[in-house]
Amino acid sequence: MAQGDLTKQEGRFHTAATSPHRRSRLGRYDRTEWPWGVLKGYGIYATSQSDKYDCVYFRRPGPELRYLGETNQLGISEQSSLVESEPLILEYKHDLDAFISDLDKEVKFIKDVDLVVCWNIGSDHRETFSMRSYLVGDEGATRRNFGATHALFQRGITMEVLCLKDLVAYLHDPPSEIARQKTRYGS
Repeated sequence: MAQGDLTKQEGRFHTAATSPHRRSRLGRYDRTEWPWGVLKGYGIYATSQSDKYDCVYFRRPGPELRYLGETNQLGISEQSSLVESEPLILEYKHDLDAFISDLDKEVKFIKDVDLVVCWNIGSDHRETFSMRSYLVGDEGATRRNFGATHALFQRGITMEVLCLKDLVAYLHDPPSEIARQKTRYGS
């Protein structure tokens, strides 16, 4: 994607988001990006429905986004840099199984994707991947993306998953969702 394309994409995203917050001179959102809601520390470079991957994003973590056990269960690892990340790749899917299908068809590659945001996990990952829930115990202490709910592993490669259904259930009733996560993924 050429630099001009990126700027054009950013403009469309900004218009669509109708954010009242000012943008930096580079066209990205300031530290105050997306101040509403639960998910913090993310910024968007570009989104696309026609390119190979859905979104190019960056992480801009601050010390307030650190994992602190029960105080900040959705936080990022203490080892995570507090410097803005390089451009990262994000995939949106309704179901993680659709992403696994793309991997099986070699349309997409796990080594390229940093985060998958989906509504539901599904079960197709069990054949070729290991999965660990970040919502159980102190597993989230290794999280790189704020609010990521799971880590997906394959042959030494780790990718994070943010399952919105699990996140909403956790925010609504943490003990019940933790019990469900333990049953499904182990502790």
